[in-house]
Order: sequence, then structure tokens, then C-alpha cells
Amino acid sequence: MKNVLKVCLVLFTLIPSFANSAWFVLPSGILYEVPDLEPITFASLPIELQHIALCESGGNPKAIGPYKEVGLFQIHPKYHLSNAKQMELDIYDPVDNMTYAIYLYKKNGLRDWFSSKGCWGKRVALLR
Repeated sequence: MKNVLKVCLVLFTLIPSFANSAWFVLPSGILYEVPDLEPITFASLPIELQHIALCESGGNPKAIGPYKEVGLFQIHPKYHLSNAKQMELDIYDPVDNMTYAIYLYKKNGLRDWFSSKGCWGKRVALLR
């Protein structure tokens, strides 16, 4: 328990964004930020994610990809369903799909959508 407190103290001290967020550790050991209480909308997403969603699903929240990827962000259940469930998110729900995409974006940057980078890459590069 003392080690957990030390880690939390270090995180809250060294990384200011942690101080204004609600975080908890999932049973798998993943540190998870609880989303803001305001509902997530497409317009509230970071602009990079908006471009990615348009490339991944054409903006269709009910899209199903050729390999059974789902939603705006074409999240693959085989790789993400278990983790999303631990976070009490349903990747088949449009708002939860966006919430999980934000989690992936904060955790991995744009890496999870490199397969569609040919579509969004130039537009996102211009934003940076």
C-alpha cells in the first residue's frame, strides 16, 4: 500500500494533468482516467480523432469493418473488448466507442489507427 501511495504522490506531483483528473487502476494493472462528466460528442473530440473517425468509418457510428471492427473508430473487439469491459465501456455504443478511442489516443497517440494513416495522415500533419 505504501508503494501505491508513493506512485500516486509522484504522479500527482510530477504530472500536473493528473491532479485535475480522476484516475484508478484496473484489475489488469492499467491506469485509467475517468472521463469528464460532460457527454462526449464528435465535435468535442480532438481534431486529430475527428479526422481519424471520418477515415475509419466515414463518420458512421454503427459501421462494422471487414474484420468485425466496430463504431466510429473501428475498434476491434478481439483486441479491445476485454479491456473496454473492465473500464465499463461498451465499444458498440457510439459514446463509449469515442470514450475508448480517447483512452487509446491518450495511451498510444495515433498508433492504433496507423492502418488508415494514408487517409488521415496529411491532414493531421498539417494540424501540428
